Amino acid sequence: MNNSKFSHNIDDLIKDLFEPDYITDNFSFLGINSLVVLSSVFRPDKSYLAGYFAKILKSKEYLYKGKSVLDLGCGSGLLGIICSLNGSNTVSFSDINPSAVKNAKLNSILLDLNNVSFYTGSLFESISTENKFDVIIFNPPSISGTPTSNAESALIREDKMIHSLYESFSGYLKDGGVVIMPGSSRFDGEMSPINMVKKLSLDFEIIDKELEYDENYKYSIKFTKREPNHEQ
Repeated sequence: MNNSKFSHNIDDLIKDLFEPDYITDNFSFLGINSLVVLSSVFRPDKSYLAGYFAKILKSKEYLYKGKSVLDLGCGSGLLGIICSLNGSNTVSFSDINPSAVKNAKLNSILLDLNNVSFYTGSLFESISTENKFDVIIFNPPSISGTPTSNAESALIREDKMIHSLYESFSGYLKDGGVVIMPGSSRFDGEMSPINMVKKLSLDFEIIDKELEYDENYKYSIKFTKREPNHEQ
């Protein structure tokens, strides 16, 4: 199922999804002292990339300050909450898992966030193309396979979902809008963000790179639709 250089225990990860609701203070260093995580929702405090990506968004508020943001695959809402707390104009939360949308809504209420909206569906399926965003943030599932439930979609994705993202994202961006995603050399397969943007000749920039103890690295990438002068 997984051909990356990072070894997952899939059974343990799936089991974690269905543990009872809890509250974590793991993100207090980012200004979120209490984040509620409901059962069957992605555990950001146990994620390899979620905490890293949240930290990068916190440190680079210029990317979204005063702008409209879509937190795609929002889970508990951590990433969109970071944007909302640090100057975004509006934040929309979307997830295929109804429990995740409920979770993001609950955290938004508890943190007294304003100008937020919520969608339930896979990628953009419940969002009108008339509703465009300045910034789309997405921490995609890194394990290739076939999820058997909406909850498992937080961890496991079919490759066609990644292809669908790249085929459709430009229809939901305003002029000059960008997509921001994290990645890792541990997941350096065909579907990794860095390889996909190169393959599709998209305009992109590596906005952060963090080396790890074993010479692998995490990165954050910003990209937008292909400009006319890149057309063949």
